[in-house]
Amino acid sequence: MPSRRTVLQTGLVTFSTYLAGCASPTTDKNARTPASYDDSGTFGETPDGPKSYPDRPDSLSPETISSYVREFEYARVYNSLHESDAETVSVDCTGVYDTGTRGGHYALAACTGYANYADEVHADHGQRTAVYFVGDGLTVRIERLDSRHWNYKDVFSAEEPGENVEQPGEGSSAGYRVYNMDTKAQELSVTVDFLGGLTPAEAFSTEYTLAPTSGILQDSVTYRRGEYRITADLANGSSASTQWTVMKDEDYGRNKTSIIVDPAGELTIRKPPFDKAR
Repeated sequence: MPSRRTVLQTGLVTFSTYLAGCASPTTDKNARTPASYDDSGTFGETPDGPKSYPDRPDSLSPETISSYVREFEYARVYNSLHESDAETVSVDCTGVYDTGTRGGHYALAACTGYANYADEVHADHGQRTAVYFVGDGLTVRIERLDSRHWNYKDVFSAEEPGENVEQPGEGSSAGYRVYNMDTKAQELSVTVDFLGGLTPAEAFSTEYTLAPTSGILQDSVTYRRGEYRITADLANGSSASTQWTVMKDEDYGRNKTSIIVDPAGELTIRKPPFDKAR
């Protein structure tokens, strides 16, 4: 089994960038009353090491939650860098409260760090944002995103090059993220309609089997700038829809639109403040 140091040197730091769209607030089409979650515990990778993980706060507030996720992320990154021959381990972290939701709260955390070892090997930990759900008796952490790629030359685009954010088949296309904060697997379908023509045109559709507490980075959705509608449906009947604006600006590759399944199995579509955690 490779050491932590080997993993760090051979691919721990990976980044996927793509054009981001701007999402307006979610509309729940069925507006049904959500069930509360009945799970408890901490779900997320917690490597062993000299740093202990913090206890979940008894009183949940923006201040206690941001401090909790920062300390949790610090322990996790420190322990991932630490080995018995480590001479220096340095970690710096940020925790940011996001918003309240059904039965809990969302927050984000990110760390940078490095370690120097006795055999003159150096390892870096790049800054990657983790999304947390913190509720009474429950913590869910998702950082790792399984990337989904489609045929880049068969992505929705305009015939006129100036109407596209990038050259089809060459540049980065617009996409979104999916976070399943539920401790149960979920079946999700997503459709993206282009609204810039006389009638809506389907630009993209797909289905996912979401593993418990997992994430997906979906790129290759569209190259064409303009207005879209994202519609997401779970097999359990929960549904959400939002307008999505695709454009190329100075915020390239950031502020990703995210489809989020909460621990009660309900959907929202929005933009977590990823930039504030970096």
